[in-house]
Amino acid sequence: EEEACGYALAGGHRLPVPWLERALTELWADNGDALSLQYAGTQALKKDFTRSGRRTLGGLLTDGLSSVQRLVQNNFADVYRQ
Repeated sequence: EEEACGYALAGGHRLPVPWLERALTELWADNGDALSLQYAGTQALKKDFTRSGRRTLGGLLTDGLSSVQRLVQNNFADVYRQ
């Protein structure tokens, strides 16, 4: 069983334990959001893809809004930090 798991992971396949894969995916996405908030002041972009494995229209709209927020913050509200 361990050999099969190692082979699957080496080939880029999914983890054989679905709940563990979901937990690690959520942990990865939450970490990305936290880092992005500290660095850019907004949530991470493309987080819908990170969490679900596919892009959605809602995710595209959220990314567009986050990009506009970053633009405004970096050019107008963040003058003293740079």
